[in-house]
Amino acid sequence: MIRRRADRIEHLHLKDLSPDPHTRAGDFWSAVARGAFCPIGSGLLDIAGVRDALAAIGYDGFATVEQDRRTDTAGTPADDLRRSVAQLRAAGIG
Repeated sequence: MIRRRADRIEHLHLKDLSPDPHTRAGDFWSAVARGAFCPIGSGLLDIAGVRDALAAIGYDGFATVEQDRRTDTAGTPADDLRRSVAQLRAAGIG
């Protein structure tokens, strides 16, 4: 999709999705409560594929990293963000 729609990409909004299909059932808020979203690098997002596609189109803009999370999850949203950013940087993004 990144390569096909390169002319339409002005910014990125990155999330990762849990590999556990049970967390993704139901409506959005129910899925969040079950932990459907996880720090980038912990789920189904193909970080290397995203990196390669962005390089192929010459993208050098900004990205928002979002983490929808349960309130009872260990750690803090800032901890999740640090993990996500570390994974992106390790992959050569950012």
